[in-house]
Amino acid sequence: MSNEKIKQFIREFNFERPEWRNVPEGFPVVDSSGLTKEEKHLLEAIEMAWFVSLPPKHHATKVLNASVGLMTVMTVLLGIVMISYYVNVEYK
Repeated sequence: MSNEKIKQFIREFNFERPEWRNVPEGFPVVDSSGLTKEEKHLLEAIEMAWFVSLPPKHHATKVLNASVGLMTVMTVLLGIVMISYYVNVEYK
């Protein structure tokens, strides 16, 4: 996606009545190189407005996925510690 299309989207975006059907291709993950500091901040604000406008189920899914991932990592680490304890592996 060209920077001109992103810049045009930022200029025309209406925070009071956002039109989510006109977002750039690949939104919210777009290349912000070549944008000014002000345009980058506006793009971040638009991304935040987009995220907040999503249904609550979407937010819950992201939190649930993070929780499941953390629990999986903790379970694997606990399993490694327990196996090393029972096998009596000595770390040097």
